[in-house]
Amino acid sequence: MRHGLNRYLLFGGARAFHEGKLKSPEELGVKAIDEKTLKISLNEPVGYFLALFSHHSTFPIRKDLLDADKESWSLPKNLVTLGAFSVSSYEKNHLVLKRNDHYPLKKARLKSIDFRLGLYPSDAVDSFVSKDLDGVIDISPHELKNFKNREEVLYSPLLDVTYLTFNFHQRPLDNPIFRRVIGMSIDRDDLIHSLLSPVRAVGGMVPPGLVGYESNRGVRFDPDAAKTLLMHSGYSNIEKFDPIYLRVNLLSEAQPAAENLRQQVKRALNIEIKLAMSDADLPKNSRVIYLTHWAASVPDPDNFLALFTGMSLNNPTGWKNRNYDELVRQAATAGSTDLREKLYAKAQHILTETEMPVIPLYINTQFCLVSKRVKHFPLNAMGFMPFRDVTLE
Repeated sequence: MRHGLNRYLLFGGARAFHEGKLKSPEELGVKAIDEKTLKISLNEPVGYFLALFSHHSTFPIRKDLLDADKESWSLPKNLVTLGAFSVSSYEKNHLVLKRNDHYPLKKARLKSIDFRLGLYPSDAVDSFVSKDLDGVIDISPHELKNFKNREEVLYSPLLDVTYLTFNFHQRPLDNPIFRRVIGMSIDRDDLIHSLLSPVRAVGGMVPPGLVGYESNRGVRFDPDAAKTLLMHSGYSNIEKFDPIYLRVNLLSEAQPAAENLRQQVKRALNIEIKLAMSDADLPKNSRVIYLTHWAASVPDPDNFLALFTGMSLNNPTGWKNRNYDELVRQAATAGSTDLREKLYAKAQHILTETEMPVIPLYINTQFCLVSKRVKHFPLNAMGFMPFRDVTLE
């Protein structure tokens, strides 16, 4: 779920418009004061509001072209851009950016950048080795096996959490006690050891570096206590239920993680879980645990915790909790960091320790291959790549 449906990101000022409660766009609270000034009025304080403007849902589009032709606004000659580069040409699997000489801040140091899109990972690596490419972005650890300990490999932890969630319409997955049992049966250190990439274990849904991150959040690995809790949960005869499936909503690189989780639950609880790599592998009305992830759309904890509120368009679990929703709402509008931290602590207690609609597992990492002649290559926790300061030797 990387940068999925994010309309609720703008609900701090645009929820009424989204729900059709405004008579005209003029009531939205957005007004151009002059050619360089935009005034935005919000329904309530939104602590992360300025960060929203780094997300594509807030980027400008030429309304005249959008009304006339739904495709013409995206053509290079018509595309509105705000950064140090603009689109020079875009054809299938080939994108060229050129320096934007109208950019009001520090100009880009490169005149142009040539992107090759849609290459198979192995072909991209071969092109890098033959020096046809200066860099390969977002490459899997599997493709890096021949580059171990080489300085061309760059990596950065992302604001991207991999977690388990549940089908709440099926027993016993609708029971928070059973979900807690599953969480207590998972040793995150063992899970991470099974993976190819250096990832960081987390027990909460807020990644390190953001307000509300807590290193001690979430249930702890305790298989003995999990067995005891299972016996008193009413599901000690779990073998009489239909099989539980682990649906992997990630790339194939996540299959080792899924297999490790399956083995851990079997070892700790003697519960058999079957892997499903697609929806076609799931029988009708099956009991499903999902292995999935969420990457930040904006660098703020609200982006992760609002994901599981009742209004979220990205919350297919069926889980809702009014107290949780209110805590997340209050935290988003709080005027101080200390208050936000206290509210997020209460919200995460519900999310990852009592109700447990999710079991956070680890933070993902982005890998790139970059030629030694490329200097100032940008990597950051959002996975965005501002190439303004990049140079070539």
